[in-house]
Amino acid sequence: MKRRILVVSIAMVATASVSCARLGCGTADRPASSQPAPGSGSAGVAASRPDLPAAPALPPVPTGPLTAADTASCDVAESLLKRIACIGTLAQHQRDPRYCDLVAQLSKQAGAQEPEIVRSGAAANSCQRSIAFLRNDPAMCDRISDPSMAGSCLSYFAMKRHDPKVCELGSGEAAPTCFLNEAARTRDYSLCLRTGRFQSDCEKRLGPVGR
Repeated sequence: MKRRILVVSIAMVATASVSCARLGCGTADRPASSQPAPGSGSAGVAASRPDLPAAPALPPVPTGPLTAADTASCDVAESLLKRIACIGTLAQHQRDPRYCDLVAQLSKQAGAQEPEIVRSGAAANSCQRSIAFLRNDPAMCDRISDPSMAGSCLSYFAMKRHDPKVCELGSGEAAPTCFLNEAARTRDYSLCLRTGRFQSDCEKRLGPVGR
């Protein structure tokens, strides 16, 4: 039963960027739905994500560095892309964002011949989002370097907990992005005041009815 729950959890949050099924490494991951970026004209988090199982018994994230033994099984991958996919799978099995940090480091070392998904850091961000969902921890959304994705990650938890204050856990533009999504979803005009440079866009989305 424990094994079945783990497999289901991983399948629900795996994204296209670290999909081992797509990359041919044998893991049957499925892409997760993406969230619209601010200013795209759509209502942020209009579609709800599937509810993920809580993980109250998870230990704190280890602070020590990963060792060579931790990732040895991925070092034999025939390409950087497949190595990153393998490390992303380890991250999900261990529910450990340190593996995602390693993906980010490898992405920075990628040459021009590597796919955009590797060079852009998108694989690392998707990995961090998956761990935030698996650990049921909105604070971990702030480990995502892309503000739009970090804001959407926070929006998921704000929606799930019916509490827009979750958005306050984000830094930089992640928090205002989250408040923008929440304002659009709840039609709460007061949240537009928390959206920073997106306030004008937020007010336009809600219109006079939102006031």
